[in-house]
Amino acid sequence: MSLEQLNYLEHLQLGYEGEVQLGQAIQQSKVNGVYLQDLLISINQTEVQIDALIVKNQQLYVLEVKNYQGDYYLENDCWY
Repeated sequence: MSLEQLNYLEHLQLGYEGEVQLGQAIQQSKVNGVYLQDLLISINQTEVQIDALIVKNQQLYVLEVKNYQGDYYLENDCWY
C-alpha cells in the first residue's frame, strides 16, 4: 500500500471513530427527539452524507463530525 493510501485509510478510520463517539454521546444524553445517523441523501443528482440528524421540538439539528488531530485555536471568529 502506498503512503497516500495509508493516509487515506487513517483519515477514514478517524472519521468513523468520531462518528461512533458522537453516537454514543447522543445516546448517553438521552436526547428527547428523533436521532438519525449516517444518512445518504440525493439532492439535485448529488449525493450528500449527513453524519447525524436530530429532530426535536420541530427543529432540525444537523451534525457534521470531524476528527482532526493537533492543536487548534479560535481567533477573530477563525479556526487555526
